[in-house]
Amino acid sequence: MNESDKKQSVQFFYTAIAEHRLSCCDFLTECCQPHVSSTNEQHPTPYPLEKATFGLNCGSPIDYAELVSGLTVLDLGCGAGIDVFRAATIVAPTGIAIGLDMTDAMLNSALETKEKNGICNTIFLKGDIEAIPLPSSSVDRVMSNCVINLAPDKRKVFSEIFRVLKRGGLFSIADIVTYGVVPNDLRETPELWCSCISGALEKDIYLHIITETGFTDVTVLQEHPYSSYIFKTFTPVSLTVKARKP
Repeated sequence: MNESDKKQSVQFFYTAIAEHRLSCCDFLTECCQPHVSSTNEQHPTPYPLEKATFGLNCGSPIDYAELVSGLTVLDLGCGAGIDVFRAATIVAPTGIAIGLDMTDAMLNSALETKEKNGICNTIFLKGDIEAIPLPSSSVDRVMSNCVINLAPDKRKVFSEIFRVLKRGGLFSIADIVTYGVVPNDLRETPELWCSCISGALEKDIYLHIITETGFTDVTVLQEHPYSSYIFKTFTPVSLTVKARKP
């Protein structure tokens, strides 16, 4: 698969999830297990958000995003908007929460929740996380939950995060990495790529890209191997990491 094929496969896959109300539990059950902390309890909102989530998480980056009133926060690969709406509650009344996704069906679901509940301090954009459609130095925080592994070029993603963050801003990201190397033949399997497996990088390479991009204070916050999904040469791992733009 070339980069275009990978992105198209991801769009088809997550369109099907949105249209048929599926979740990651329908594909990889362990990613929905209780080791993932509950943002529902830690970040309650006054809105009913049942339609804003599909259980596509591998962590809870909002817990570490250091959100306060007045900030502008960007959620990359926001899906149906669950973390955008929770962030909007925290940064209100003067802050803004922005969701970016490349899948129309996910964005339509998010916009339906926004309009139904009148959540004014949210913005949803269609776009590619490798080319974020926002000005440089325009956001205080960046979050992402189990999405960057789906991007063909992780270096572009982190370069874009660095670009749009203000000086002193930070990102908080949950993602899938690996212990060990994913074989090239598995990287060419659309189902495994879309299921957050074959697009994952080795942990050390992933962290090196972050520091190479220019981020400082890189901190691994949570790390959980998915022992039920041990392949011959690698094990998928949910990793939550944060870092700051100096």
